[in-house]
Amino acid sequence: MDPNTFDFEISVPVRSPVAAVGRVKPGMWPATKGVRTVYRGDYEGLGEAWGEFNDWIAAHGHRPGPDYWECYVTGPEATPD
Repeated sequence: MDPNTFDFEISVPVRSPVAAVGRVKPGMWPATKGVRTVYRGDYEGLGEAWGEFNDWIAAHGHRPGPDYWECYVTGPEATPD
C-alpha cells in the first residue's frame, strides 16, 4: 500500500500520554456505533466478505463511516486459511 494514499491508525490502550515521534503521533477516536463480523477463509474471499458485510449494514438502516478496522487473527505465514 502506498503511504501517500493510506493513513494507518493502530489502536492500543495506554496508561499514560504518548509522545509524537517522527511520523507517529497520538490520536483519539470519537465515540461511535460499530458493527463487526468475523470472516473465516482465504484472503481471496475478503472482497466478497466485505460486500456481504456492507449489504448487511445497509439492510439494517445504517451507513458505513469513512474509517474501518480489520483485525487478522492469523497471517498467511501461519496457515493457508
